[in-house]
Amino acid sequence: QDEVVSDLSWKVTGGPVRYDDPRMGELYDATHEIDGWDQPDFDDSAWDTVNSAPAPTGALKSQLCQPIRVVSVTKPVEVKRVRRGHSLVDTGTNMAGWIRLKVDAPKGTALTFYYGEDPDPLTHGQPGGYQQMGYVAKGIPGEVAECRFSYHGFRYVLIKGHKKRIKAEDIEVCQVNTDVPNAAAFETSDPMLNRLHAICRKSMESNLHSIPTDCPHREKNGWMGDATTGMEYGMANYDLAALMTKYVRDMLDTQDSEGRMSAIAPSNTRTQGKGRSPLWASACIHVPWYMHNAYGDTRIFDQNWDKMKLFTQGVWKHGEVEGKPGIIRDIFGDWCSPHKKKPEVNEGGEVYSTMNFVLVLKRMAHMAEVLGKEADAQAFNEQAEKVRDAIYSYLFDEKEKVFTGLKPTEYRQGPNALALKYRIAKPEHQKVVLNRLLKNIAKDREMHVYGGIFTAQAAWELMPQTGHMDLAYEVLSTDTYPGYGFMLKNGATTVWEHWHDGASHIHHFLGFIDNLLTRHVAGLRNDMSAPGYQNIIFEPKFIDAVDHAEYSWKSVDEYKR
Repeated sequence: QDEVVSDLSWKVTGGPVRYDDPRMGELYDATHEIDGWDQPDFDDSAWDTVNSAPAPTGALKSQLCQPIRVVSVTKPVEVKRVRRGHSLVDTGTNMAGWIRLKVDAPKGTALTFYYGEDPDPLTHGQPGGYQQMGYVAKGIPGEVAECRFSYHGFRYVLIKGHKKRIKAEDIEVCQVNTDVPNAAAFETSDPMLNRLHAICRKSMESNLHSIPTDCPHREKNGWMGDATTGMEYGMANYDLAALMTKYVRDMLDTQDSEGRMSAIAPSNTRTQGKGRSPLWASACIHVPWYMHNAYGDTRIFDQNWDKMKLFTQGVWKHGEVEGKPGIIRDIFGDWCSPHKKKPEVNEGGEVYSTMNFVLVLKRMAHMAEVLGKEADAQAFNEQAEKVRDAIYSYLFDEKEKVFTGLKPTEYRQGPNALALKYRIAKPEHQKVVLNRLLKNIAKDREMHVYGGIFTAQAAWELMPQTGHMDLAYEVLSTDTYPGYGFMLKNGATTVWEHWHDGASHIHHFLGFIDNLLTRHVAGLRNDMSAPGYQNIIFEPKFIDAVDHAEYSWKSVDEYKR
């Protein structure tokens, strides 16, 4: 066998990549390209010798997931010259990736590419600020400029410095993400539902880059709350088994010796102070749960059981609100809620974190039974009942028969939707809690689900489950703020971060609405008694406005249609 070992005989010199950074962009100077440098007979006598450096620490492991690569190439919908040397490219959709440009410029011509969601990519206040690439031409036929080490979240590209007119045929639009296999197809007779499905898929694809990111421009971080609400619908569209196996390890790698975890994985300096958000960190339980449902995979629980168990212990030890045993604090709570615009009337994150902890404990109890860990199953079930009792002690208004936050506010959909969806509400309260919730959605809020990512995830699943699919469709069709209809009316090509038209427009965490389409419009659901779609439950919820719906999904063994 041949061994290639780096040692002090190696040589080094500067090349065309003058600067690169995943967020700040890159500078490529083609005039510094060195012909033949990769050939065995190349004369490197003018190159510098290398110096020794400390060996990397940690264990070297192979990459678990598919590589990030160009997965599709299209043409822009429009290229227009805004002034001499300045061309604006419209790709037609928000996306993650870059463009390739056929350069026709003299040697030494400096080109600058500005990427952005905004029609003016020089708008600094847009997500990601100035997303840039610099390129210096070498002035030869067939020259192509494109990114190598950074990708961007964008729809528009401003190219500065290219004096000759640029045409659409000079440009290729490259979508770039982890190359996960497509596993599904969905179509209905309703253009609105088809468009909604398309923007959910595009949002997911734009945020798969070796981790599930929040957005492909501003942060590119692996926020766990986003994974909690997004990855379930991701698995209904793509084969995410390898990528999520890797990401579960990333999440658990943020854990300290007492079970506290960051809210971002891989962790960075912004997430110092582990344990601040048990709600968001609980993705370390929910994502494996989704994998168990979609793929029948118990190994992810079996291999990580001690760390998952330690997470729950850490929540008990460090997460409880002082003086209110069983109530769990949280710094982030129900993210992107319209109520958060008025912090003085915010119900607080505790109710969402606490109700979510009941769900975590129930899922851990179920998996303990699957794995034959009877003592753990009993302990988790007992803990779930303890938290449920605490909810009734501190977060339930007995007189009004509504669930509330710790802070007094007007009626909130979120606590009541979660109490029903997570089966926290007692049987004698379920009907009155549901009726009040439906009334608030339909009448008080005038056909709007009104809350953040956890409120909406629960409410959109609850409506079809309780026989109110017509209401769900009417709310979905409402085109005023806040809602998906409002996004579509305002030209969304990917799902927004906020219900209002602000901040990032390429977030996937509100894309869970796609579950409504595949599970309830098309009607294909997993039978939990035989996970991995070994058995399916086919139960479409019929809507007068929809004549037909079709959904196919490739399970681990065969297609389910």
